[in-house]
Amino acid sequence: MHPAFGPDLTTVVYRAMKRGKWRSIVGTEEGPKYDRVGDATVFSQDGASIAYAANSGGEGGKQGFTGGKWFMVVADAEEPDEAREGPGYDMVISPVFSPDGRYIAYRARTGPMNNARRVIVIADAKAGKVIKEGPAGDEIWPPVWSADSKAVGYGARIGRELWWKVIKLR
Repeated sequence: MHPAFGPDLTTVVYRAMKRGKWRSIVGTEEGPKYDRVGDATVFSQDGASIAYAANSGGEGGKQGFTGGKWFMVVADAEEPDEAREGPGYDMVISPVFSPDGRYIAYRARTGPMNNARRVIVIADAKAGKVIKEGPAGDEIWPPVWSADSKAVGYGARIGRELWWKVIKLR
């Protein structure tokens, strides 16, 4: 489901379920098993890494979108089973690698939908460790990297105002 081609157009990544657990599959290599894997798996521009959202079940047997914590998973495209997981949020979406492949930016939400804290998260693309979180907004649009990988821009709604925000890395 929801396949994506790598930049060389010879490698495909997709998500699949096997024995009740979801995983990303790169070519013929399977990634770790999760209760749920998000729709969009992306490649870094050089095709060396992949990133996707995944979920581990919540309390009381809840799974998928209704429970547990979502986190961004980053992995080497040739070794997807050796994935690194970022911190847990109530939802993570829209992963985008920086042009140099060193970072990944994505949208994250904590709290209930009607009173959520929404941010852009910037993480190390190799370890998955969070480097920065942007200021919170009522709505956050997908991140866009600068060509030199030194900044991330994104749209944000704060109250009734719309803003263009920039997070500088260096």
